Amino acid sequence: LSAVFLCACSEDDVFESGAGSLIDHYRWQAVSPLEDIFASPMVPSDDCVDGEGFVAEVFGQDLVFSVSTDQCAQVTVEQPLLINLAAGTWVEGRLWHFALSADSPAAGWAAIAVEERVVWAQAVEIPAESGLMRIQWQAPRDVMAGEMLRFHVQNHGDNSWHLIDLNVQ
Repeated sequence: LSAVFLCACSEDDVFESGAGSLIDHYRWQAVSPLEDIFASPMVPSDDCVDGEGFVAEVFGQDLVFSVSTDQCAQVTVEQPLLINLAAGTWVEGRLWHFALSADSPAAGWAAIAVEERVVWAQAVEIPAESGLMRIQWQAPRDVMAGEMLRFHVQNHGDNSWHLIDLNVQ
């Protein structure tokens, strides 16, 4: 699924990053299992659909993208980036999870990829108290607006994860 962009650029052209949000929570779409770089043998639930297992919703005072893992033990969603990212640009974001529980000790994790390249991933041992995860990563190369950004959550048990934001300052 990688896109190839050709540029008739001169040495004076400089690829510049935009500023602001990389995402629109209403634009997340599920990735088919055949195209999912995070796919594992875990079988997705029939309830893991937009509006049921994952949804854009207001959480506190923020619009977030929420995943309910009792319906989506794993899900990868994607959307086109809203802004350009020059190589080395820092991206920051926040991901909140409620207390994480499972029938036996386990691990949950979340990840972000630009096209096929994982740029951030973090595991959380379960059980765990609720918490805010800081997301920080650098663009591995010049990334054009429109290239696909993927967000993945994987977790056994009745838990919820909420992607709050992904921004360039």
